Amino acid sequence: MLIDSNLCLGCWECIDYCPVGAIGANADVAFIDLDICVECGTCLRSAPCPSSAFTRPELEWPRSLRQWFSDPATSIPRIRSLGAGRGVDEVKNNDRTGYYHDDLVGFIVELGRPGVSTSFCDIEKLLAALAGVGFHPVERSPMIPFLIDRQSGRLKEEILGERVLSCSLEFKMRMVRVPQFIEVLRRTEGKLSTVFTVGLLSVVHPDLSVPTLRVLANLGISARLNAKINVGLGRPLAPKFTNEDREEAS
Repeated sequence: MLIDSNLCLGCWECIDYCPVGAIGANADVAFIDLDICVECGTCLRSAPCPSSAFTRPELEWPRSLRQWFSDPATSIPRIRSLGAGRGVDEVKNNDRTGYYHDDLVGFIVELGRPGVSTSFCDIEKLLAALAGVGFHPVERSPMIPFLIDRQSGRLKEEILGERVLSCSLEFKMRMVRVPQFIEVLRRTEGKLSTVFTVGLLSVVHPDLSVPTLRVLANLGISARLNAKINVGLGRPLAPKFTNEDREEAS
């Protein structure tokens, strides 16, 4: 994103609208720090600029990644996802897909947040740490096309310097592997220069229990139950997946 210095009136009304603090001001006009900017488009859509000084030039690779993962009004070309490119299909669709069932559970790890953001360098650190013990993002993850080697968690070198507002990584596993997954997250969090949040993807059993919550409690983790739940009214429950589905979580 750019600010046309010939149009900017120096009113500073836009500065507080940037979710990553990329807009600054000198004596006369506002400017955008392109190293910090994640191309989310918030300033262009929402900042009350009286002279329409914001412009978005055509973004070339790899900077275009910033917009794909940060702008909720766009998505990654040729990659299926819900809403913005950084997102993944959520467990609220599980009654239709049957993607999670029995002892198959998943976790969404979202690196970065508005006000913080994250870099692909940090994303690679977490991917590599998890890959080292056999945890890999699911095939539908929007990060898959940017991996050099899924087994090592290495990303394409030319994207490591790019920043994005946030990025969600989905991992699928059997419940018995949950403690190991959490241990890797705990071991890696202090090595990152960003924050991450973790969401549990799991079915609710007929007795309304969620066994994974007991596993997490034994690890000293109290999950916040601000869940997204689809009870599946009006739809038949999806059939259980095949052995191929189980192999992805093994």
